[in-house]
Amino acid sequence: MMRVLFSIALLSIFSSYISQETRCFKFVYPLTFEKPDGSTLEVKDEAAMNTYKVSWKGMKSHPTLQFPIGVKWEGRDEMSVANQGALDRHWARCKAKRNPKTASKECFNLVYPVTFTVDGGKLEITSLEQMRTHRKEWSEKQMRPKLNYPIEIQWEGKEPIKVNSDEEMKSWKMKCRDL
Repeated sequence: MMRVLFSIALLSIFSSYISQETRCFKFVYPLTFEKPDGSTLEVKDEAAMNTYKVSWKGMKSHPTLQFPIGVKWEGRDEMSVANQGALDRHWARCKAKRNPKTASKECFNLVYPVTFTVDGGKLEITSLEQMRTHRKEWSEKQMRPKLNYPIEIQWEGKEPIKVNSDEEMKSWKMKCRDL
């Protein structure tokens, strides 16, 4: 189930990325995906990505991106992205670059994975995109899952900080708003 959610989120990332007029970074092709049957699929360029993406729409489970991958920001050398969390940070920087007004509200990021208690069970979330998917679902169902502490947050360019409670998290959020 988690793999399916991750794959759907990943495909929506690619979909929104490819449709953007202003791109922050480009993927370095080829990209390799693992199909649900365990075989791999190599996507050689953006046109092939568009073609394959269309074929995935009706499937119950989708290919998953295999890391590491390369990304290239304009005017910078190619960077290696080791995992989904690192890719999420690139997307967050991209969002901040495109919309500076919202960037000031995103002072720190969660360090994944994080765990929530939902309906008496535990749910581990391993990426920002997965978090967005679940937040939307929780909002639609008017649910308030409980974040399980301790967690870590990370301010840009700083070492991760351990957060042990809702009170500490509120304190960090207030510090962010004061900036």
